[in-house]
Amino acid sequence: MGYNEDIAARFIADQTAWLTRDEVAGPDNISDGAASVGHEVESSYGYYGVTAPWKAGNLDLCGGVGQINTVFSWGTLCDSGLIYDIGEAEIKIAS
Repeated sequence: MGYNEDIAARFIADQTAWLTRDEVAGPDNISDGAASVGHEVESSYGYYGVTAPWKAGNLDLCGGVGQINTVFSWGTLCDSGLIYDIGEAEIKIAS
């Protein structure tokens, strides 16, 4: 997999934009929230986490949902070749 200067510039621009987002560098950012409960997170390249317990009305719900937020945009990842064969994606809805 080879990258040209345009793709390399997009990777750099994506990371620069990520590092200035409020949830990464702003007041009360994700790292600050984690630190307030005794955890440390690294945000240079994205976040991955599992949902913490929460309440919905009278229901006590717990984690199990994983989410990843990457520094790099979907377009950059596709154009670079790191993500490919997306034409076969299927979204299934629970019944």
